[in-house]
Amino acid sequence: MAKTLPSIILVITILFSGLILAATRRTKLVSAITTTTTALAISPSDDGICSSMVKSQGYACEEHLVTTQDGYILSMQRIPVGQSRGSLGNRPPILLQHGLFMDGITWLLLPPSRSLAFLLADNGFDVWLANTRGTKYSHKHTSLAPNDSAYWDWSWDELVAYDLPSTFQYVHQQTRQKLHYIGHSQGTLIALAAFSKYQLSNMLRSAALLSPIAYVSQMTSPLARNAAENFIAESLYKLGIFEFDLRGGAVVNFLRDLCKKPGIDCTNLLTSFTGPNCCLNPSIVNIFLDHEPQSTATKNMIHLSQTTLNTGSGQNTKLFPQNTTTIKKTAQHYQQQNTNTVSQAAWEASQYALFFRPDPEPNSDDSLYPCYLLLPSTKFDGFVTMAAKLQLFSLGSFEVGGKVKFNHMAIAVIRQGTIAMYDYENDEENTKHYGRPSPPVYDIARIPNNVPLFVSYGGADALSDVKDVRRLLEILKDHEGDKLVVQYRDDYAHADYVMGQNAKKDVYDPLISFLRLQ
Repeated sequence: MAKTLPSIILVITILFSGLILAATRRTKLVSAITTTTTALAISPSDDGICSSMVKSQGYACEEHLVTTQDGYILSMQRIPVGQSRGSLGNRPPILLQHGLFMDGITWLLLPPSRSLAFLLADNGFDVWLANTRGTKYSHKHTSLAPNDSAYWDWSWDELVAYDLPSTFQYVHQQTRQKLHYIGHSQGTLIALAAFSKYQLSNMLRSAALLSPIAYVSQMTSPLARNAAENFIAESLYKLGIFEFDLRGGAVVNFLRDLCKKPGIDCTNLLTSFTGPNCCLNPSIVNIFLDHEPQSTATKNMIHLSQTTLNTGSGQNTKLFPQNTTTIKKTAQHYQQQNTNTVSQAAWEASQYALFFRPDPEPNSDDSLYPCYLLLPSTKFDGFVTMAAKLQLFSLGSFEVGGKVKFNHMAIAVIRQGTIAMYDYENDEENTKHYGRPSPPVYDIARIPNNVPLFVSYGGADALSDVKDVRRLLEILKDHEGDKLVVQYRDDYAHADYVMGQNAKKDVYDPLISFLRLQ
């Protein structure tokens, strides 16, 4: 049974330590472009998104269900016309994909005159809202229950392979038109990954990426980075907590009550996670807490952590060595015998390394049991050079994203410039799933240069850091000139793009102008 109580306790611990909370059976991944999708009639529900968030504002709304190839039943909402109830006509369809810990309500949190979904409907678009597997309205499966651990055996790889193609194909089948796509946060990551594999291009009209998440090694969010670097998700997974649920009633009620107190500005609650948002109305946090945050899979959090630890200069390199005591002792020995720069770098590397070592299995050779090493990348080159000099491994066996073979030790390296599939951190498991010992890479440079893209990012965003986005833009530099529109908002952070009071004027109006040209 999926366990959620320890994660709630973890959240409360984080809250009171000053880091404020913001908002599995795995099948071999294959292209899901041919996914079978099914529409099912849904009985009206008082708490459904259409009833509670759309029709209550005077808009028409339809509920749809889509079944993915691996059995997840996804809820979608359609806003076919604007408030004026104009002709259905040939309105261009547009799919909105939320980010991590969110659902389709992301696009409906603001008043209708400022919410992106309503604005698009009022401007002549046929609007479709996606809800990722595991969220409140996409909690069903053809054979699994949410309290089964196998239900949560997925990461964002499955969102790329199954969820996104399923929703894309369903909208395409229903409207018989190519569609526009708008993603926020994780919704941009899965789109970029899918586009890099030439998925969806035959159904895609244009794509808008708000707060794009791709290369995230420069992420400054203290909450997100701390969780990644301290293997929080991995620890929860080992404890048998497969559902990463931040929506414990006690936590949400505590925050809601706190936000009602005079003099408490709850917009600051998001800062440790998103960065300092410029344009949130304090009341928006109460609305947010009425609906969010949503659950995700703990395995998804592990995968995102693997992406976070992709390194740039001065960041952490994630290594998986064996027999780390030997590494330190060897470095120390050569430091005592030599004064050259190689041994000095090696000694410094061993001193800066942070080790996490699980208990060895019974009757195992303790000296060979795997452990974790976190090493600043500024020290990594010296460490590898030292290891090569000591003939601990052959330079020819090293490959980016692969393994460095040592005598009695092995180091797996996640280096800058790669967005890879889930790493099982085991050659046999990776080979079982991918047919190779290291995870395949999503090559963003392979995104077709003629796909119209709108990219908007903020200078205050702690999750989608400026340096990381500019690395993405550098990769997209060969995009056809009139097909790439880039917007930079110096004062925007991550939540401003979906909850900011000024987002209509600052982001949505330019975005709608871009869409009209495609």
